[in-house]
Amino acid sequence: MEKIFAPLSQTQLGIYFECLRLNDKLAYNRHFLFTLDNSIELYKLALAIEKAVAAHPYMFVKISEIDGVPQQIFETENYQQKVLKMSEVEWKNFLQLRLNEPLELIGGQLFRFDLVETENAKYFLRTAHHIIFDGTAYKVLFNDIAAAYEGKEIFSETYDSIDFANDEKNLRTQPTFNDAKNYYEKIFG
Repeated sequence: MEKIFAPLSQTQLGIYFECLRLNDKLAYNRHFLFTLDNSIELYKLALAIEKAVAAHPYMFVKISEIDGVPQQIFETENYQQKVLKMSEVEWKNFLQLRLNEPLELIGGQLFRFDLVETENAKYFLRTAHHIIFDGTAYKVLFNDIAAAYEGKEIFSETYDSIDFANDEKNLRTQPTFNDAKNYYEKIFG
Protein backbone atom coordinates (compact mmCIF):
# COMPACT_ATOMS: atom_id res chain seq x y z
CA MET A 1 0.00 0.00 0.00
CA GLU A 2 1.12 3.51 -0.78
CA LYS A 3 2.07 5.72 2.15
CA ILE A 4 -0.40 8.46 3.01
CA PHE A 5 0.86 11.71 4.53
CA ALA A 6 -1.36 14.05 6.51
CA PRO A 7 -1.00 16.92 8.95
CA LEU A 8 -1.58 16.47 12.65
CA SER A 9 -4.87 17.85 13.93
CA GLN A 10 -4.67 20.84 16.26
CA THR A 11 -5.31 18.54 19.22
CA GLN A 12 -2.56 16.17 18.09
CA LEU A 13 -0.18 19.10 17.64
CA GLY A 14 -0.87 20.14 21.23
CA ILE A 15 -0.08 16.63 22.48
CA TYR A 16 3.00 16.41 20.24
CA PHE A 17 4.51 19.69 21.44
CA GLU A 18 3.64 18.93 25.06
CA CYS A 19 5.49 15.61 24.76
CA LEU A 20 8.53 17.42 23.35
CA ARG A 21 8.34 20.08 26.07
CA LEU A 22 8.10 17.52 28.85
CA ASN A 23 10.90 15.41 27.34
CA ASP A 24 9.16 12.47 28.99
CA LYS A 25 8.79 9.44 26.74
CA LEU A 26 6.07 8.02 29.00
CA ALA A 27 3.92 11.16 28.84
CA TYR A 28 0.61 10.41 27.15
CA ASN A 29 1.22 6.62 27.13
CA ARG A 30 -2.10 5.32 28.40
CA HIS A 31 -2.42 1.88 29.95
CA PHE A 32 -5.49 -0.21 30.71
CA LEU A 33 -5.07 -3.49 32.54
CA PHE A 34 -7.82 -6.07 32.58
CA THR A 35 -7.85 -9.19 34.69
CA LEU A 36 -9.94 -11.47 32.55
CA ASP A 37 -12.47 -14.05 33.57
CA ASN A 38 -11.11 -17.59 33.37
CA SER A 39 -13.78 -18.45 30.79
CA ILE A 40 -12.11 -16.14 28.25
CA GLU A 41 -10.23 -18.07 25.58
CA LEU A 42 -7.02 -16.11 25.00
CA TYR A 43 -6.31 -17.43 21.51
CA LYS A 44 -9.85 -16.58 20.46
CA LEU A 45 -9.38 -13.12 22.01
CA ALA A 46 -6.09 -12.71 20.13
CA LEU A 47 -7.92 -13.37 16.83
CA ALA A 48 -10.64 -10.88 17.84
CA ILE A 49 -7.96 -8.25 18.55
CA GLU A 50 -6.39 -8.89 15.15
CA LYS A 51 -9.77 -8.46 13.43
CA ALA A 52 -10.51 -5.25 15.33
CA VAL A 53 -7.08 -3.79 14.59
CA ALA A 54 -7.55 -4.66 10.89
CA ALA A 55 -10.86 -2.74 10.96
CA HIS A 56 -9.04 0.30 12.36
CA PRO A 57 -5.87 0.57 10.28
CA TYR A 58 -5.35 4.15 11.44
CA MET A 59 -3.74 2.64 14.53
CA PHE A 60 -0.65 2.04 12.39
CA VAL A 61 -0.07 5.74 11.80
CA LYS A 62 3.41 6.94 12.65
CA ILE A 63 4.50 10.47 13.47
CA SER A 64 7.46 11.95 11.62
CA GLU A 65 8.90 15.38 11.00
CA ILE A 66 9.20 16.37 7.37
CA ASP A 67 11.10 19.62 6.81
CA GLY A 68 10.59 20.41 10.51
CA VAL A 69 6.81 19.92 10.35
CA PRO A 70 5.21 17.03 12.25
CA GLN A 71 3.19 14.78 9.97
CA GLN A 72 1.17 11.59 10.19
CA ILE A 73 2.39 8.82 7.93
CA PHE A 74 -0.04 6.01 7.37
CA GLU A 75 0.81 2.61 5.93
CA THR A 76 -1.10 -0.53 6.91
CA GLU A 77 0.73 -3.40 8.51
CA ASN A 78 -0.19 -7.00 9.21
CA TYR A 79 -0.78 -7.25 12.94
CA GLN A 80 -0.41 -10.51 14.84
CA GLN A 81 -1.43 -10.73 18.48
CA LYS A 82 0.68 -13.01 20.66
CA VAL A 83 -0.41 -14.84 23.78
CA LEU A 84 2.32 -15.08 26.41
CA LYS A 85 2.47 -17.70 29.14
CA MET A 86 4.47 -17.07 32.29
CA SER A 87 4.38 -17.47 36.04
CA GLU A 88 2.61 -14.95 38.24
CA VAL A 89 6.02 -13.73 39.51
CA GLU A 90 7.25 -13.29 35.93
CA TRP A 91 4.01 -11.45 35.11
CA LYS A 92 4.53 -8.92 37.89
CA ASN A 93 8.06 -8.21 36.61
CA PHE A 94 6.85 -8.10 33.00
CA LEU A 95 4.06 -5.68 33.96
CA GLN A 96 6.48 -3.30 35.66
CA LEU A 97 8.74 -3.37 32.61
CA ARG A 98 5.82 -2.78 30.23
CA LEU A 99 4.45 0.12 32.28
CA ASN A 100 7.86 1.79 32.03
CA GLU A 101 8.53 0.93 28.38
CA PRO A 102 7.60 3.97 26.30
CA LEU A 103 5.96 3.95 22.93
CA GLU A 104 8.14 5.84 20.47
CA LEU A 105 6.33 9.05 19.52
CA ILE A 106 8.53 9.73 16.50
CA GLY A 107 8.52 6.90 13.98
CA GLY A 108 7.30 4.13 16.30
CA GLN A 109 4.19 2.03 16.65
CA LEU A 110 1.84 3.95 18.94
CA PHE A 111 -0.01 1.02 20.51
CA ARG A 112 0.78 -2.30 22.14
CA PHE A 113 -1.44 -5.14 23.39
CA ASP A 114 -0.26 -7.87 25.74
CA LEU A 115 -2.28 -11.02 26.43
CA VAL A 116 -0.78 -13.00 29.29
CA GLU A 117 -1.77 -16.24 30.99
CA THR A 118 -0.30 -17.25 34.35
CA GLU A 119 -1.10 -20.12 36.67
CA ASN A 120 -3.52 -17.82 38.54
CA ALA A 121 -5.08 -15.48 35.98
CA LYS A 122 -5.41 -14.13 32.47
CA TYR A 123 -4.48 -10.52 31.71
CA PHE A 124 -4.96 -8.03 28.90
CA LEU A 125 -2.72 -4.96 29.00
CA ARG A 126 -3.47 -2.25 26.45
CA THR A 127 -0.95 0.54 25.96
CA ALA A 128 -1.62 3.31 23.45
CA HIS A 129 -0.36 6.83 22.90
CA HIS A 130 -2.99 9.49 23.43
CA ILE A 131 -1.96 11.17 20.16
CA ILE A 132 -3.87 8.40 18.29
CA PHE A 133 -6.10 6.94 20.97
CA ASP A 134 -8.67 8.89 22.99
CA GLY A 135 -11.66 7.77 25.04
CA THR A 136 -13.92 7.44 22.01
CA ALA A 137 -11.36 5.40 20.07
CA TYR A 138 -10.91 3.18 23.12
CA LYS A 139 -14.65 2.52 23.36
CA VAL A 140 -15.04 1.82 19.63
CA LEU A 141 -12.06 -0.53 19.50
CA PHE A 142 -13.07 -2.50 22.58
CA ASN A 143 -16.66 -2.81 21.37
CA ASP A 144 -15.25 -4.20 18.12
CA ILE A 145 -12.97 -6.63 19.98
CA ALA A 146 -15.96 -7.86 22.00
CA ALA A 147 -18.10 -8.21 18.85
CA ALA A 148 -15.35 -10.09 16.99
CA TYR A 149 -14.85 -12.37 20.01
CA GLU A 150 -18.58 -13.17 19.91
CA GLY A 151 -18.32 -13.99 16.20
CA LYS A 152 -20.20 -10.89 15.06
CA GLU A 153 -19.27 -8.95 11.96
CA ILE A 154 -17.32 -5.76 12.49
CA PHE A 155 -16.91 -3.02 9.94
CA SER A 156 -13.86 -1.07 8.85
CA GLU A 157 -13.81 2.58 9.78
CA THR A 158 -14.82 4.91 6.99
CA TYR A 159 -13.62 8.15 8.59
CA ASP A 160 -10.46 8.30 10.66
CA SER A 161 -8.13 10.83 12.22
CA ILE A 162 -6.30 11.41 8.95
CA ASP A 163 -9.60 12.40 7.36
CA PHE A 164 -10.34 14.60 10.38
CA ALA A 165 -6.92 16.32 10.25
CA ASN A 166 -7.27 17.00 6.52
CA ASP A 167 -10.82 18.33 6.98
CA GLU A 168 -9.66 20.52 9.87
CA LYS A 169 -6.76 21.88 7.77
CA ASN A 170 -9.18 22.72 4.94
CA LEU A 171 -11.69 24.36 7.29
CA ARG A 172 -8.94 26.58 8.74
CA THR A 173 -8.51 28.14 5.27
CA GLN A 174 -12.20 29.09 4.94
CA PRO A 175 -13.37 32.69 5.51
CA THR A 176 -15.73 31.48 8.25
CA PHE A 177 -12.69 30.33 10.24
CA ASN A 178 -11.22 33.85 10.23
CA ASP A 179 -14.64 35.29 11.13
CA ALA A 180 -14.89 32.95 14.11
CA LYS A 181 -11.28 33.63 15.12
CA ASN A 182 -11.84 37.38 15.00
CA TYR A 183 -15.06 37.04 17.00
CA TYR A 184 -13.38 35.07 19.78
CA GLU A 185 -10.34 37.35 19.83
CA LYS A 186 -12.68 40.33 20.19
CA ILE A 187 -14.52 38.69 23.11
CA PHE A 188 -11.61 37.06 24.92
CA GLY A 189 -8.90 39.45 23.73
